[in-house]
Amino acid sequence: MTSKADLILHPVRMQIIQRLAKGPATVQELMDALTDVPQATLYRHLKTLTDHGILHIVEEKKIRGTLERTYSLKEHDAAHINAEEASKWDKDEHMQMFMTYMAGLINKTERYLDGPTDMHQDVFGYSQVDLHLTPEQWQAFTRDLQHIFGKYTAQKPTDETKSATMAQLFIPEKNHE
Repeated sequence: MTSKADLILHPVRMQIIQRLAKGPATVQELMDALTDVPQATLYRHLKTLTDHGILHIVEEKKIRGTLERTYSLKEHDAAHINAEEASKWDKDEHMQMFMTYMAGLINKTERYLDGPTDMHQDVFGYSQVDLHLTPEQWQAFTRDLQHIFGKYTAQKPTDETKSATMAQLFIPEKNHE
């Protein structure tokens, strides 16, 4: 049995999920968004994600004798790994998943930097801050983040909007006593 993490943290499947997190898409729309993924590979990964309940087909229609399918994430958190699932992993599994996650971000950054850039106008950047919060403050902080993310991720792309990826990562420091 393939774990949920293995399913969603595969580099190609992660790209598919990230695109579908923005809304349903046809295979053609996915191919337009994932230009470095061959069509046969895309179909294979769509089947894998659908067979394992991460994606589902929300529409099928015939176009010139061909069946066009529109895919969507099955549930809002279908592609989310919760703390209970992650707590079952050992250090090597966490490192493998983290490296896959980082490789996806590196790939996206490289694609951005390969083209013309305008760092004054674009929202490109990266930073790091240290937070020192009580457990109650952490709960409030994550609720606030979820509220902010929900407010802005619900927006659909338009000609007036600028799209960017924001990655979230928390690395707790070990308490030394």
